[in-house]
Amino acid sequence: MMAANPEMKTGQISEAIGVTKRQIEYNISKLKALGLIDRIGARKSGQWIVKQQNK
Repeated sequence: MMAANPEMKTGQISEAIGVTKRQIEYNISKLKALGLIDRIGARKSGQWIVKQQNK
């Protein structure tokens, strides 16, 4: 979802998936810690970078 729309906000993701915004924030923090995603730009106008994993 973040790769398809990198400017999506946590509230929009939570509505689309049907979980709380807090749960999205928790999952995002885990993904950041694993180095799978990153955020560039400002809080309101930034975008997500989904890093590709080679398997």
